[in-house]
Amino acid sequence: MPCQSLSPDPAPWGRRPLGQPRLLALLAAGLLAMLLSGCGLFGRPSEAAGEPFLIRTPYPTFTPTTALQPETAASAASLASDSGQAQAPTPPPPQVRAVVNTALVNARTGPGTDFAVVDMVEQGQELEVVGKNPAGTWWQVCCVDGQTAWIIGEYVDLAGPTDAVPVTSGPNAAAPLAQAAPQQPIAVVNTPLVNVRSGPGTEFQVITMVERGQEFDIVGKNPAGTWWQICCVDGQTAWIIGEYVDTDGPVDGVPVTSGPGASAPPPASAEAVPPPVTPTSSQSLPAGSYTFDLVAQEQFPESEMVRVYLYVYAENNSALAGYSLQVLKDGAALPVEEKSFGGQPGFTWPFQDARQRFQNMKVEFPGVAPAGTWQVQLVDGQGVAVGPAATFVLSADDPRQELYVRYQRR
Repeated sequence: MPCQSLSPDPAPWGRRPLGQPRLLALLAAGLLAMLLSGCGLFGRPSEAAGEPFLIRTPYPTFTPTTALQPETAASAASLASDSGQAQAPTPPPPQVRAVVNTALVNARTGPGTDFAVVDMVEQGQELEVVGKNPAGTWWQVCCVDGQTAWIIGEYVDLAGPTDAVPVTSGPNAAAPLAQAAPQQPIAVVNTPLVNVRSGPGTEFQVITMVERGQEFDIVGKNPAGTWWQICCVDGQTAWIIGEYVDTDGPVDGVPVTSGPGASAPPPASAEAVPPPVTPTSSQSLPAGSYTFDLVAQEQFPESEMVRVYLYVYAENNSALAGYSLQVLKDGAALPVEEKSFGGQPGFTWPFQDARQRFQNMKVEFPGVAPAGTWQVQLVDGQGVAVGPAATFVLSADDPRQELYVRYQRR
């Protein structure tokens, strides 16, 4: 007899009754799943205390808005840029330039010759124009020696819209040097280099040369009022032609005088003018008989007129007096009255520069057209050629119309 199992018969598939432990496990798992899914025990969503609800941001509408508050310049520009509207930039103020057109010009603290000189400016120098006087005859420029200054209009060329330049007295033009006219009349040299002489005329001996900007007291004048006696040059009174100076002060009260240095000009024979036309130097005096050597002939920048400088000297480099130049243009003689002076030589250029040379005579030819062949030759007091001729060929608009010759005695 077969043995019988003590356990009950197994139930058919899928109908096995659940034991109590397994049922409790399934209930605990279901409860845990409900808690993790956020549901309460009764199927409601769990609301955590203090946790905000998520609300979708509404889409923009076309509802009119209130007027915007004033923006700063920066934010307004940003808004204009974002909206595609370009803002026009503020244009810079127009700039006017002044270019000095004269060799050396005084720049002053105010618009007039009664103001102090700040410094001298040179030809070609460019300055910015920042103001003008009411008459438009003086320009305030920047900068000279680190400050604004004033320069007279005729000595500069302007570039730019001058009508836009403001009328101003300028910070450094509050008052001239003196409110009243000076009691002592003065003469201010207005040309780069000017001869001063022992008397009121070119027939008097040259004492020395003075430079543009130098000031002298006026102590006398000739009867015609064309020459001024000034003090002092090399410790003595001297005479200077009126057209080469600007005067300031009561010149009507200047006495007429011949002056201590103008009692008599040199002998007429020593001042004889060379004949109108003279043959070439080789015909005037045999070349082997010349007593001077032509040691240099040069040209330098000058565009206003033909100017000739001479330096005639001895072996010890001392300047020699009483000589002159014969100047021919295309074979025709030009008048030359000047004579060389002795003693300390002058300079062709007032500042130390590559173009500066010794000289003891200057002659100018304003109004004479430069185009042609110029021949310059040293002559003695009687007009006899004593050195070889120097030849220069100039064009109509030649930029180098300053001629220089140097003769050394053998």
